[in-house]
This record gives sequence, C-alpha cells and structure tokens, in this order.
Amino acid sequence: MIIAIGDVHGEFKGMQSKMVEIMESAGEPVNFVQVGDFGLGFERPKKDHDRLTTINHFLKEKDSNLWVIRGNHDNPGFWQWGCGYEFSNIHFVPDDSVVELDGKSCYFAGGAISVDRCKRTQGIDYWKGEQYNVDNIQFPIPYPVDILFTHDVYHPVSPFGTTSDTMKYWCEKDEELMGDTVYSQIVFKNLYDSIYKINPNFSWYHGHYHESHVTNNDGQIVHSLSILEFKEVR
Repeated sequence: MIIAIGDVHGEFKGMQSKMVEIMESAGEPVNFVQVGDFGLGFERPKKDHDRLTTINHFLKEKDSNLWVIRGNHDNPGFWQWGCGYEFSNIHFVPDDSVVELDGKSCYFAGGAISVDRCKRTQGIDYWKGEQYNVDNIQFPIPYPVDILFTHDVYHPVSPFGTTSDTMKYWCEKDEELMGDTVYSQIVFKNLYDSIYKINPNFSWYHGHYHESHVTNNDGQIVHSLSILEFKEVR
C-alpha cells in the first residue's frame, strides 16, 4: 500500500496519529510518501529528532516506511546523502531519486519557490536554492516512471498559475520572483515531458498549494494534496 501525505509544516503529532490509525487497520506494510514542506529546520534539531524517533518506532513495529521529499519550507541539508538524521524507517529522499514501492517505479523531486522569500531570513526560515533544479539530470529519463511525487507542479496540468493576486503582490516586492518562477516552470516542463514520453499514463502527486483536488489533463491525472491530507495511491 502507498499513501501520499500533503504538507506537514512541522505538525508531526497530527501526522503520527493518522499514520498509526492507517497502519493498524491496513493489515499490510504501508509506504507513506510525504510530498514536501515536512517542516525540518525551524525547530531545535534535538526536538525534531525526538519527535521523529517516536514516529520511526511505530513505523518499524508495523514494517512500514515514510519517504519524505524536500519542500521549500525545509532545510535542504537533511536531504543530502549522509547528512541530517538517519532512521531505519524514515527516509529523506534526494531530488531525482527513483525508488520502487509496491511494484511501482516512483520518481521523487522536491523544492519550490517561496513567494514571500523577500521577508524571510536565510538559514532561519528560508534556504537559497529552494526551487527544483535538474542541471545534473540527463533528459530524456531512460526508464518508465509510474508515479511522480513532487512538491511543486507544472502549472498547465493543474489549476495553478502565475497571475494570482498573491503572486502580483509579492512580485511588486521581489523583482526577481516572476523570472525565477517562470524558469522553475520551464524546468518542470522538461521533467514532465521526459516522463510523459515514456509513460503517458503516469500519475502525479504534489503539495505546496494547500488545496485538495484532482485534475484530468487529457487522461493524465494530477493529485493536489492539502495540508495533512492522506490519500491512498494504490
């Protein structure tokens, strides 16, 4: 079983409660995939470590796993191989990793742009290089992907865009925001096109926008998850 989880933003207690409920009723191991904005980096490291240790304990008991991708509201240091916390059943998956879960090839890509980044402080509640970047990835991706898990999304396959009042407000305060956002969308288009070319029937799960809905884009299904939303993938 695969269960996708929307943005958490450090609400680990609420996430843990729902995870335990699902694991106790599932009757089989569960792979939870959290789609970014987990919320690491805002609290003291020991506090986060203690809370995650408790979650890892329950996961281990049920032979289940939690796979976490990087959001824009996460310290990216935790997603570098050999860095950050290490748990037996919680995995911080670096961008552009492929993991087989429940017989499905799953592609992970984290990161997004914080529209309010100009009011944030580097290293405290904002980290440069937060957006998704594929400079080191060779396109097209040479293998079929069944499920794409990301934090952000390619706007043409979703209801989101760059013309909202909120976006206009922050662009007036951050003159580079629109250009960076447009470039980020170009990067996502490259990822989307590459995966679609080999398997046009892949499904896509993402967070970031705090809205829950399903979009059918000419048969290509995109799932947007709200905060602490749990959705069964398969």
